[in-house]
Amino acid sequence: MLDTPLGNVYTTFYAFLYDFGYKGVVVLVMLMSLVSQFIFGKVRQFSRQGDISIYALIYGRIAVCLILSFFSDKFYEGIFAITFIKTVIWWIILRWVFVRHTVEVQK
Repeated sequence: MLDTPLGNVYTTFYAFLYDFGYKGVVVLVMLMSLVSQFIFGKVRQFSRQGDISIYALIYGRIAVCLILSFFSDKFYEGIFAITFIKTVIWWIILRWVFVRHTVEVQK
């Protein structure tokens, strides 16, 4: 397949190359970067004081997966895992319950 020693980069791209070929490597890396950049942009746009963005929590997971993608091919497994999707759904539900139903203290 590949005759050149690529080190850690090879561990990242091996699954992409093996499953989808060279075009797949380009497409999957582009998808990885687009997802990361989109969520990062949402985090940067968030400006409500005293509130936490769901996108910040998601980006925290994406950042960890990006950093660890240099040592393995776990980016897509970490982001699109059922447990992470369930966790995001729970974050949204809990945020709706606690932020939407807060009681203001009257002065």
